Amino acid sequence: MLMKIALFTDVYKICGVSKMIYHLVKYCEKNRIDITVFMVSPKEKIKTVGKLNSGKNVKIIRLKTRFSFEIYPDLFLDLSYRNTKKIEEEFEKTDFDVIISPTPGVMGVRAVQFSKKYEIPLIFIHTTRIPEYAAIYAEKAFGLKLFEDSLRELMWSFMKFFYENSTLVLATTPEMKQELKERVDIPVEIYSRGVDSRKFSPNFRKEHGKVRLIHVGRISAEKNLDMMVEVLEKEILPDYDDVEVQIIGDGPYIEKLVDEFPAADYTGFLTDRKLSEAFASGDIFLFPSLSETFGQVVLEAMASGLPVVAMDSEVLRDKIKEGETGFLCKSKKGFAEKIRFLIENPDKRKEMGKKAVEEAKKCSWDGVNSRLMEIVKKVMEKT
Repeated sequence: MLMKIALFTDVYKICGVSKMIYHLVKYCEKNRIDITVFMVSPKEKIKTVGKLNSGKNVKIIRLKTRFSFEIYPDLFLDLSYRNTKKIEEEFEKTDFDVIISPTPGVMGVRAVQFSKKYEIPLIFIHTTRIPEYAAIYAEKAFGLKLFEDSLRELMWSFMKFFYENSTLVLATTPEMKQELKERVDIPVEIYSRGVDSRKFSPNFRKEHGKVRLIHVGRISAEKNLDMMVEVLEKEILPDYDDVEVQIIGDGPYIEKLVDEFPAADYTGFLTDRKLSEAFASGDIFLFPSLSETFGQVVLEAMASGLPVVAMDSEVLRDKIKEGETGFLCKSKKGFAEKIRFLIENPDKRKEMGKKAVEEAKKCSWDGVNSRLMEIVKKVMEKT
């Protein structure tokens, strides 16, 4: 069945959502599926996960914002109607079969708008836990912990606008699917994530003579980095001369983190071979976040041969096999204990790293995107 897909996204920089978009577009390109990507063009030059260019069956339309305000770091609401006309011109020329959007921002609004206007099914991908993020930011910025439940409900109302105007919502894990089914009266299916085992592999490792603890990701308040830093600063680094910490990534919290934890090596954003080498040259991957919808970097760390020490989160339970590929910790104390265990047991560390590689190989981007196309076909058949 031939299909024409319109994808609307607010985000295309170094993050898990952008990696998903990149691999989806590349899958469509390889399998001759027509896809048109409407994306916001940033005001400044930014690093991205990979170049997206128009080709035989891929069309990239970059839209410039004129009057916008930031509702979350890198997520904007646009008050300009100029982009609407440009999108409309494309919809008049192309009979799209389905619209997909992974971002609840200005382009998510456009996705809902054009789904309604042209009576095209809309598939929304649940990629961000804005209700949780909003509560965390409110507490850290304004000390509003007493109102966090009310704020969560308010932000869920915001998210429901997108989901309840969709034909189908996609969750990353069975646990996220259950959470969404309790919140919205819309069918929910699972669209997981993959990992490129050619890019993320132990083959990129560079030896350095120490036990390197690494964290990779967006440096922002909702990632629970304060807890990780406290554990490293007070309980790990003072006890081990042969341990070093490397933090890879950037974000709105980076300056504060550097001030509070100068002992770490901060690389900033890395891409391509440098990122592959940074992952593979680590020895233990630390993941303290409790607010993820998936945790793409966990798969990348596993594919690179690293055991994972993470805080227990429902979205990680189908990825990390306890005691085999990593540990899921229920407390700060447990987080510290598992780091100590892996530092002091190098043979076990290597054994778990090898098992992590094998587990990650089961998660290919071609596999998950093939599954997505089956879902898209079923939606098309019903409409």
